[in-house]
Amino acid sequence: MSGARGHADVGTEEIVRAAGITAARYGFGFVQLALRSAMDPGAIIPQPVEPRAHILVAALDECAPYIARADNPAAAPERCAAIFERILQGLTPDQ
Repeated sequence: MSGARGHADVGTEEIVRAAGITAARYGFGFVQLALRSAMDPGAIIPQPVEPRAHILVAALDECAPYIARADNPAAAPERCAAIFERILQGLTPDQ
């Protein structure tokens, strides 16, 4: 079946899974591009892009469950942001 009705036959779980795969694929690519773009002019220390991107994405991914379970959910995003900012500062040549 075509059109909107055909899409209704696709389960929500499949849509969510496909969206997650798409976000992971393109989000990871964006992180790699950002790292390469920062390495080219020397803004960050040159290191292999792929493992560095995996580590940064993993750190960001872990913020969501931390915030969801935090004793103080209002302060949790700022705590994550401060830690992630420090991680990024550690990538610069001056650190």
